[in-house]
Amino acid sequence: MNRLVGACCLAVFGVFGALGTGCAVSGVGDPCIPEREFNKDFGQLTLDELVIDVNSVQCETRVCLAHYFRGRVSCPFGNGGKGGQQTPDAKCLAVEGHRGLYTLEGTREGTLCCPVLGDVAQKPTNLPVDAQCSDRQPKDAVYCSCRCDVPNDPDIDRSKVTLCECPEGYACKPLCNQTTGNCSLVPKGKWGSYCVRDDKKGVGFNPAQAEAACGTDRPRP
Repeated sequence: MNRLVGACCLAVFGVFGALGTGCAVSGVGDPCIPEREFNKDFGQLTLDELVIDVNSVQCETRVCLAHYFRGRVSCPFGNGGKGGQQTPDAKCLAVEGHRGLYTLEGTREGTLCCPVLGDVAQKPTNLPVDAQCSDRQPKDAVYCSCRCDVPNDPDIDRSKVTLCECPEGYACKPLCNQTTGNCSLVPKGKWGSYCVRDDKKGVGFNPAQAEAACGTDRPRP
């Protein structure tokens, strides 16, 4: 069973057994980085992708949600959409005084790059990475979440799924089921409704209009 509950719900679980719904969880809305960004062969997320990491150690809820986001959380300004930067001597260096800005030269005006997370050799990502959308940044679309409902599906045993209650400022939204979402990208074991921001960039967001909602590329500082 995936861990999708906070400490409050775990206490209830221990006394009364599995419940259909539980306490409002702590940690929903905390920042997180999708696990894919730690893969040296990964480039970027795209606006047509719904990513639900259910074993994220970064989140108290163990769920890191990327709700139609472009680019990389760890590299706000991208690499100019250029691949092939991983030459033998290349390093992707943080620019001092400019958080999230990386260049091959380590200078503000240098060649944009994106680091491979966790790589001690500071190698750049070898695939093209776009800058984040100015109107859909990580705070809008990538954060810790939890599953608050599951669809009626014969392959999903509701008795084995522990659900959460969304905290204030978040709403339970169907993200993936038989009729909602790009479920080809989400295994059925992750199908369901998740806590998303209760605003136009969360529950009110229309994936079909994602490109229009993106705005301009986030400019380097």
